[in-house]
Amino acid sequence: MRHTINQQGAVTVFQIEGAMVRSYLNSISETLKVRSTTGQPRLLMDLTAVSTLDSATLELLSDLQDNCRKRGGVLKLTGLNPLCMEIMKVTGLSRRFEIFDNQLTALGSFAA
Repeated sequence: MRHTINQQGAVTVFQIEGAMVRSYLNSISETLKVRSTTGQPRLLMDLTAVSTLDSATLELLSDLQDNCRKRGGVLKLTGLNPLCMEIMKVTGLSRRFEIFDNQLTALGSFAA
C-alpha cells in the first residue's frame, strides 16, 4: 500500500493505493492520527485506488472520524469502489461519513 498527502487549501488529502488491510496500516495510521488530532482537522481520504478494506481499516476510519469531530473537524471519503462501498454499507459505517464519487466534488463540499 502506498500513500501521498497533499494540502488543498484548508483540506488535507490522503490518497491511498492498494489494499487497506491491517498488515499495511502501520505505515499511515500514525500520520493519520496526528492529522486528526491537530487543529480543526479537515481531512479527505481518496480511496479511488484502494481495492479492499478490512476490519482494522474500518476501526481506524471510525477512530479518525471521532478524533476529527471532537476537534470540530471532519473526515470525508471519496472514490470508494463497489466492494468498498458495500463493506461500508453492510457495517453501517456509510452513515457516519460523507462519501463522494470524486475528489473535486468532495473538496467543494468543505466550502459549503
